[in-house]
Amino acid sequence: MSLLQSTPTLLSVPSGGEVTHEDGQSNLPNGWRVAERSVLIPAPSPATPNTCISPALATAVTFLYLVMSGLATGVTLTLVHEHVPPPNVSPPLPDILLSSGQRLSWAFSVCETNGLVLASLCLLHCLLLRQRQVILRRFMFLAGTLYLYRCITMAATILPVPGLHFQCAPKLGNDVAGRVRRAFRLLAGGGMTLTGAHNLCGDYLYSGHTMVLTLCYLFCSQYCPSGVWSRPYLIICWLLSTSGIICILLAHDHYTVDVIVAYYITTRLFWAYHTLAVLPTLAPSLPLYRPWWGCLLRFLEAGAPYPLTPELCPLKWSWGTPRLPLPRFPRWPRGRGAGYNRLQQV
Repeated sequence: MSLLQSTPTLLSVPSGGEVTHEDGQSNLPNGWRVAERSVLIPAPSPATPNTCISPALATAVTFLYLVMSGLATGVTLTLVHEHVPPPNVSPPLPDILLSSGQRLSWAFSVCETNGLVLASLCLLHCLLLRQRQVILRRFMFLAGTLYLYRCITMAATILPVPGLHFQCAPKLGNDVAGRVRRAFRLLAGGGMTLTGAHNLCGDYLYSGHTMVLTLCYLFCSQYCPSGVWSRPYLIICWLLSTSGIICILLAHDHYTVDVIVAYYITTRLFWAYHTLAVLPTLAPSLPLYRPWWGCLLRFLEAGAPYPLTPELCPLKWSWGTPRLPLPRFPRWPRGRGAGYNRLQQV
């Protein structure tokens, strides 16, 4: 698209205040005539989707990245679990919120139930969108990156258990095969207590449950199409996320700083990535492009249109039945034939 700027004026305007036209000789709409000393200013055209990379390949690689990040988290947790001090040696750290009330044993089950419902809504939401592959890639990449960051924070500072109610699994010592089995069991169970896969201690900084609840709500809010049902839907998602995070603290399963750090890292990474994703032409010149994942943005956004609007796919179900080849019978001639005339004569 090109714009025309003229000095001192673009169009010839007579004294009467109306734009004059040049019949049959104008190359502008509506016959407008360009004045002299016109300057052509090229304007940037809308960005086109990146079609150099296969979107299916990018989605498969991103899914593998998420699985490997989850496995790395499990391996790190099994290593950290061996170094967590027992409560009689290192008591829980002082925490203002945890020490202000009694522990509610049922609260953590409510947190994980909210997480399952919200994650299911988020997955169904993404699958119903027209640009589902791009949105799922963004979710898997952000979740995998957050899990990798969690590996670093867990291994860097090993905190004691936040409560005396924890029943940590026995330590395996030098049993490498047992640690690997624990890591795969943790990955298969989603790291949840409801599935019986999470009985290890040491994954406190930062909270993985807070990370998942916050990330799912951010995606539901970011890619929610406008409609009458959008506001009630977002309110339900917000209530599931907020109540789940509150239940983590009510159950005394994490320190307050674990929840705060998880919320901060998740929201900042989400906003930084989407700032670069909506400005593909300006991304290399922005300071947010400096993280290590900035160079992967072109690969992750393969086939993404700009701007990406959250549009639902039209649900068109075709219940067509197979057509069976039927025999074709001879058709009787129309009207009164010769046989009918002979019958009338009798």
